Amino acid sequence: MLMVSKLKFSTVIVLLSICAALFSSALVNSPVQEVKAQPYYDFYIPYYYPYSAYSSSGKYSVTVSVSGVPSEYSTTVKIDGNPEGSVPGGSSKKFEVRSSDSHVIQVEDYVTGPSGIRYYCKDSSWTLEKTSRSYYPYYPYFPASYYYLNYTTPVSYFYYYPSIYYYPYYYPDSYSKPRVEVAHTFSYAPEYMLTVENPYGQSVDKTGWRQQDSTVSLSTAERVETSSTERNIFKAWNIDGSEMATNAPTLTMNAPHKAVAVYQTQNNLDLKSDYNQPQGSGWYNKGSEATASISPQADMPGFWGALGGKYVFDSWTGPARTYPSTPITKVTIDQPLTLTAVWKQEYSTAYLILAMILILILVVIALAVIAAKRFLPKIRSEKAPTAMDTLNLRYSKGDITREDYLKMKKDIEKS
Repeated sequence: MLMVSKLKFSTVIVLLSICAALFSSALVNSPVQEVKAQPYYDFYIPYYYPYSAYSSSGKYSVTVSVSGVPSEYSTTVKIDGNPEGSVPGGSSKKFEVRSSDSHVIQVEDYVTGPSGIRYYCKDSSWTLEKTSRSYYPYYPYFPASYYYLNYTTPVSYFYYYPSIYYYPYYYPDSYSKPRVEVAHTFSYAPEYMLTVENPYGQSVDKTGWRQQDSTVSLSTAERVETSSTERNIFKAWNIDGSEMATNAPTLTMNAPHKAVAVYQTQNNLDLKSDYNQPQGSGWYNKGSEATASISPQADMPGFWGALGGKYVFDSWTGPARTYPSTPITKVTIDQPLTLTAVWKQEYSTAYLILAMILILILVVIALAVIAAKRFLPKIRSEKAPTAMDTLNLRYSKGDITREDYLKMKKDIEKS
């Protein structure tokens, strides 16, 4: 009787196990059940861990490649926000992730390279989608029945709790290789630094990182007036040590560039004079030499000018310094300068001429005196004829009669 009971019980257990196995395929949304060993009378059900707890399968093997970056530089790889390692430029590295989840794989947006160069990844994030399946298999586990019967009890009652483990994703054999292998390449492109320096601020806003082969146009003013006596003239753009004379160059960014606007400061030289017209006024580069010149003599107006009086150049005057006293001189233009010609009056020629005139007058007077002294006696000896002499001469010539002669003589004697 006891053997029959045991046989019937075993049959029931087998049938229940078969039913549980058939029913497991329909439990798509059943929760995971983990049953620990529980005693019931003298009956024990052991504790079993789910398969996923010790299986290393069910993972992606993701190969991350990096291109466009030199091999001496690397980028950090993050998976789901966690750093997982770095990959040098031009190489690849494998990472493993669970295929039961979606994963976001990221690299650094920028990789710093040599001075003035960095590498930019436009698409620095890539999402690895989880495995997509239309069903989720169930794996029933039938624990062995470790029990004994208490034969002292006429009838033994015990219960069997079957365990069904639910695996929402497929996990292959733990001894096989990962089921899925994927690869992704992160491509970088170089960017170059453009540095623009301009003392007057134009185009300095163009400073920054530029994509490879992009073009940048610079511009600056031809002339900047700082005052009425000082200005700055555009000389060239100094680009990486080479000068470009144009004030509006266009650069192609195939390397780091440094552009500096070079200006030449100019100062004004103003020459002034009361007489004559000085030569040399104008704009000169700061630090250069200028030649100032003026005619050294100017005629005086009026009487003294008629006698040869002149204004003669004496020196140049300007800011506190020593200037040459020559009418033609070189001046270093280290600041705006105003030079004024200083003149002095020159009467030496006038005095000479005046002296000569006086001497001439004196000579004339002296000669006159000498001549007078020499010829005056002789003149005096040659007296002019008197009225009586003239009357006698006429009478002798028969111009008048005796009576007239006597009468006229008588009148002359009376007078």
